[in-house]
Amino acid sequence: MFETGGMPSSHSALITGAASGIGYELGFDSSIFALSVAVALIVMYDASGVRKSAGIQAAEINKLSKKLDPQSGLLLKETLGHTKIEVMVGSFLGPLITLPGMFLLGSPLKIFDLIIN
Repeated sequence: MFETGGMPSSHSALITGAASGIGYELGFDSSIFALSVAVALIVMYDASGVRKSAGIQAAEINKLSKKLDPQSGLLLKETLGHTKIEVMVGSFLGPLITLPGMFLLGSPLKIFDLIIN
């Protein structure tokens, strides 16, 4: 939760959970759901592609840094992104948790409305 990378992808779980909740609440044929799916795909692509590549580059930079200055303790964070499997597992966990919760408890907005009124 407080670290990037690893199994499962919390980025994928969060965004697919939000998208599935939007679909459940507003309808899977709504334009807002279509937009949330597009955003989810971008986030998952970023988590497995761009951020993963940045982590690989950080590892190589750290190797160079250790060769040039072995005493330096300043290293870049290497675990930034996710593998494709980590993204896939996260993308299945998001809706798997969100949809039963919304079915049993209702929409978070309705629950919040009950609490404040």
